[in-house]
Amino acid sequence: MSKLNQIKKVALELFAEKGFDATSMSTIANAVGIKKASVYSHIKSKEGLYLLLLDEVLEWDRKHFKHLMESNEQLNAKEKFHLLFIEYCRLYQVEPYLTRMKFINRVMIFPPEIINSKHRNIFEEKEIQFFPILITLIHEGQESGEIKLISEVEIISFFYCLIDGLFVESCYYKKKQFDNRSEKIWLMFWKAINDQT
Repeated sequence: MSKLNQIKKVALELFAEKGFDATSMSTIANAVGIKKASVYSHIKSKEGLYLLLLDEVLEWDRKHFKHLMESNEQLNAKEKFHLLFIEYCRLYQVEPYLTRMKFINRVMIFPPEIINSKHRNIFEEKEIQFFPILITLIHEGQESGEIKLISEVEIISFFYCLIDGLFVESCYYKKKQFDNRSEKIWLMFWKAINDQT
């Protein structure tokens, strides 16, 4: 692994666990096993490193779920939504994905001051890039009669609200209990949007 990738890996773990303000470049350097000055030969600033990681993690997230949907085109709308739901639950429990999810959620819930209005657009842009995947899925379900004819935005907002809530649940419950709770939440979500109930 290159030194830059080592720095990014360690920084992501520290930012996810401690946040931006509680993570120093010295801490990152020590964890990598190099001097602080050496970090700056790869990265210009802590802010730059943080924003780079944010962009990379959000891009990974978008590509991961896009690939998941493309490789499962044969599934019906219910199966695809369930697959998305299960995959988010899995990512909340397994490394190295858990660190990425913790990082994203920490940024969204407790954004550091460097995340100003300009940088908040990063979330909107990445979310907008993911919307076509969900909108296509919703339209497929509506055309097949699986999903109620309600606003895509309402369904997407509902879905994200559940996914964000599941992240919190994953922090509190052991795997078996989390899996049990998340399956019940899935059933309630599907019942709410299903046109055949």
